[in-house]
Amino acid sequence: MPRLRDRHVRWALTPIAIGALAWPVAITAMIAVRSSTALAQVGLLAFVLDPEWAPSRSRWLISQLAATTVVSSLAAIGLAAPVSLGLALHLRWFAGPIPAGGVRLVLGVLAGVPSVVYGLVALTVWVPLVRAVQPPGLSLLAASITLAIMITPTLALGADAALQGVEAGPVRAAAALGLGPVDTTRAVLLPLAAPGLRVAVVVAITRALGETMALLMVAGNAVSWPSSPFVPVRTLTGGIAVEMAYATGVHRSALFVCGLLLLLLVSLLALGGRR
Repeated sequence: MPRLRDRHVRWALTPIAIGALAWPVAITAMIAVRSSTALAQVGLLAFVLDPEWAPSRSRWLISQLAATTVVSSLAAIGLAAPVSLGLALHLRWFAGPIPAGGVRLVLGVLAGVPSVVYGLVALTVWVPLVRAVQPPGLSLLAASITLAIMITPTLALGADAALQGVEAGPVRAAAALGLGPVDTTRAVLLPLAAPGLRVAVVVAITRALGETMALLMVAGNAVSWPSSPFVPVRTLTGGIAVEMAYATGVHRSALFVCGLLLLLLVSLLALGGRR
């Protein structure tokens, strides 16, 4: 068998690398082209200034869907981040090797559970609890809680990896100075792990932004401003999933504008995480 050399590996990997870059560019270009009809005929200002989202009446306000998407994702991160970081710190300092390995295995399984399963659990647990406080139960609050539960395993695994990636030298130096776990975490561990923690948060937010099925089940599927935790709402992804089956013409193109806005939000998050 001929011996593989560096140039052979380079020739094999270069097309893969080019394809990995070309694929998202092609997707973005396709969505932009499909959005052009609505942007040209409706105009960009209509998506911001129209009184509501009602394609049957030529009303194209996307701001309500976008606001719900952002608010629900930020609320989910606000709920999930303290739990995830606390769990990662517990694995780092207090859990033994065997329990920590078991917890990481469970988190990996939970991170891979289909979103529809989380939606079913939310319908039977969280929605009735929210309804007991204020009907109808299907609401922004139920959606945010569901999202928080969904992204907690991903965020906890990312935070754990960031903490484990910190070099042992500074941590040992802090221990040599007599610092305990709390002081070492505050003064050494968290500052050094900050880049990895930012990446974990970005990954979790992007998953929250792109979630569809679970939110369709628990958010209420009503186009409205997220003015209260108890109001039924619909996200950008929910709007695309519900209306794409029957949308035609400008309406269909407007749904691609929703997709383009989602791509913009994710891109801004990725750039912010790198900074």
